[in-house]
Amino acid sequence: MLLTAVLATVNRVFYKVALVPLGDYVFFLAQFTTFGYVFVYWSAFLFNRSRGAISDGQLSFAGRRWQTFAWIGALEAGSVLLGMLSAKSLPGEILPVLSKLFLVFQMAFSKMLLKRRYSQSQLSGCALCVLGVVASAGSSLRLRSFDASPAVLFILSLALPALASVLKEKLFADARATLSEELNVFVVNTLGSSCQAVCVLLLLPVLAELQGVGDIREYLEEGASAFLSAPIWPCFYLAVNLFFNVSVLILLRTTSAVSVSLAMALAVPITALVFASWDVPLDVGPFKAQFSTPTPDMSAMLKLGGVSWNPINGKMAGFAGIVAMGYIAYHLFQLDGIFVPRLLYVYAFVVFLGALHICAFPSNPMPKKTKETKNNHGNFSDVIALSLIAVALSWYFYPQHLYQDLGPLKAQFRNESADLSTLRKFVAGLFLIIALIFSGVKWNPINGKMGGMGGFIASGYTAFSVYKADDEKFIPQLFYVYALVLFLGSLHIFAFPSNPPLAKPDKKD
Repeated sequence: MLLTAVLATVNRVFYKVALVPLGDYVFFLAQFTTFGYVFVYWSAFLFNRSRGAISDGQLSFAGRRWQTFAWIGALEAGSVLLGMLSAKSLPGEILPVLSKLFLVFQMAFSKMLLKRRYSQSQLSGCALCVLGVVASAGSSLRLRSFDASPAVLFILSLALPALASVLKEKLFADARATLSEELNVFVVNTLGSSCQAVCVLLLLPVLAELQGVGDIREYLEEGASAFLSAPIWPCFYLAVNLFFNVSVLILLRTTSAVSVSLAMALAVPITALVFASWDVPLDVGPFKAQFSTPTPDMSAMLKLGGVSWNPINGKMAGFAGIVAMGYIAYHLFQLDGIFVPRLLYVYAFVVFLGALHICAFPSNPMPKKTKETKNNHGNFSDVIALSLIAVALSWYFYPQHLYQDLGPLKAQFRNESADLSTLRKFVAGLFLIIALIFSGVKWNPINGKMGGMGGFIASGYTAFSVYKADDEKFIPQLFYVYALVLFLGSLHIFAFPSNPPLAKPDKKD
């Protein structure tokens, strides 16, 4: 419960910070999370399915209970609609007070659907949390007259997700009783979020109208531009929010919906304390700004960017990571003359630790050699590796080519700067690591899925960023070539790997 409360607090803080670069595009962020999480949850679902964490029995159970998942999605989407309809007509200070009725609804639905009985201490604890939140909001609450209809709608908007949370708890309980195993959280997250996304899509015109959005397509394009112009904090929020959502379901599966509500209530005063005592900055703690001035060249480069490691396949990539990150740290130190805390030191340190792990302390034993997997080289991934090694070396030792036309390819960058030079050397190190990963790993139908998916996203986003930076005109540049090479390598390891899957070790061994 404490972990969920902490994640809830961090989630609220990052949400507040993420809204700074997005400005008036809060509605865009909401829709991006709704539909983006469907993709993320399905990816996690398929990954867990491939690992055997989601059994055939769980899939059969989910198929039999599809109506429950549909109800969960409809209830959560309906809550969004009713919340938008009512909240705009209510005084802001009354909303946190009314929202505490969520806990009351959860307890009532748990009593009706799960036949749960609550002890005196549990009831006292719930009352104490409600009183604490009311007391914290009381200083700003003022007596004023307002229409009761919006208040009733807002209260109903709280009842819907409360019922949805209890239905999820019932799914876990029923699966435990019928399957004799725990239902994987990604089964519930994936199917529930998918149904919610369908309902939100159907309600999108109404939701957009309530938010004062004119042309939906134009608004979404402008929201995407605002997101891509400063993606760091929104992405931090999305990552934390994903972990938070998963932790909520895990807590729901192991305890109850009421425990989840208590964790959420605990996060309210903690979040208020954070905002009261710390003016959340856009600088990252003690770390100084890495770059002095953003430029289109640096923006394009910043956007360029599931293996079981054993004593063999991690040597090449690990060695490259240790050398490359050591060099970038030395370069930063030389540039400043003294040690100045910067984010690139953190990035380099994280990559260095990962490289040291896969090079010297891999987590898996060597697989047995077979006739099918005896050779690791001579396939298409080596071609991609050699191409990326050439790119990395050219960025290290002949960076001038990036600032001049090369036949039909226009100059990638306009002007050299100290910031761009630092970033170029860091990215060159990443190119070298990726190249040796392509070459050093025996790619099979299992271990290439995550890396391939990441490559698709990175290559597509790189090409899109260059296109947007050139005012949505296609101008042949080296980054398109790099993106194509990365895409082809990702396609190879994702869909056409050169090795069969490793045979699972015999349990007798």
